[in-house]
Amino acid sequence: MPTPRAALRVLTLGAVTAVVLAAAACGVPTDVDLGDLDLCPKTVPARGVSMQTPDSTLGVGLTVQVTAYPVDANGVFELCALSLQYASSDPAVAMVSSTGLVTGASAGSAYIRANSGSARDSIAIKVVAAAVASVGMR
Repeated sequence: MPTPRAALRVLTLGAVTAVVLAAAACGVPTDVDLGDLDLCPKTVPARGVSMQTPDSTLGVGLTVQVTAYPVDANGVFELCALSLQYASSDPAVAMVSSTGLVTGASAGSAYIRANSGSARDSIAIKVVAAAVASVGMR
């Protein structure tokens, strides 16, 4: 009888990392195709959304990445929740992409909101004018 071996293959699927462990003894395949694996057979409504940002103040023309994730009633990440949508309360001040990248457009304040179904959270963003390093006169 052959000695059992183990093969470990890590696959990244978006924000989800799936780890597949398979025994290679007795002809059991070590390569598993996850192409048809459905981690979430159905979506569920999130009970809340949690948002974070490394910096809530940015300059005009600069960007900051906000992160948001749906949570269940206990505040635990909900893998099978509806997808997130981002929006800005004032796109003339701060624009936000579909992935949560916030760009300062003009000086002022805005709220960035993330929704997952009816669950939502928001964070305040302050955009400041770019500072002038120095002005020389002749």
